[in-house]
Amino acid sequence: MKNFFFPIIIALLCVTSISCKSVQHTKNLKDCSYNVVGITSISAGSVDIDGKTSFKDFNANDVASLSKLLMNKQLPISFTANIAVFNPNDKPAALQSLDWILFVKNQEMARGFLPNTITINPREKIIVEIPVNTDLSKLLSAYTMQELSAMIFSFSSKKAFKDDVKLKIRPAVQVGKKYIKAPAYVTVPIPAK
Repeated sequence: MKNFFFPIIIALLCVTSISCKSVQHTKNLKDCSYNVVGITSISAGSVDIDGKTSFKDFNANDVASLSKLLMNKQLPISFTANIAVFNPNDKPAALQSLDWILFVKNQEMARGFLPNTITINPREKIIVEIPVNTDLSKLLSAYTMQELSAMIFSFSSKKAFKDDVKLKIRPAVQVGKKYIKAPAYVTVPIPAK
């Protein structure tokens, strides 16, 4: 009879240990800070707009491609938002997934999900890359071509980007076999540097 209960006790101890570890990682996650530290790999359609501030910065083919997109009322934008996550705790913090929503000019433009498990060691800052692909054509009827062009180029400047764009995230953790999402989305600050 003793041999029968021993494996069960060991299994229960393992499950309890894993659950306790998950709970501790979850508690530590709430103390972490998040901010956007960079926007990279920015393109409109097939045109690289990283670091460009006006149509003068493009060659003739790129200007033609961008003009064609705007004339066709299309504005596909893709970029990578680099989010710094800092864990100020003495113990690791972890998240199993991350939901995100992108707002441009206060309109929801895209949402997504990062299924990656991320562990942030004590007093460590890591960069989480969020790939964003969206079509800003929803904004075409609300803004002039000049405003839309300025908006495209704002993706290359964090100062302008800060004014036009909001990124909200909602981390999730796993406790046992269950995923628990944060109760609300958190707006990630975009420093104006």
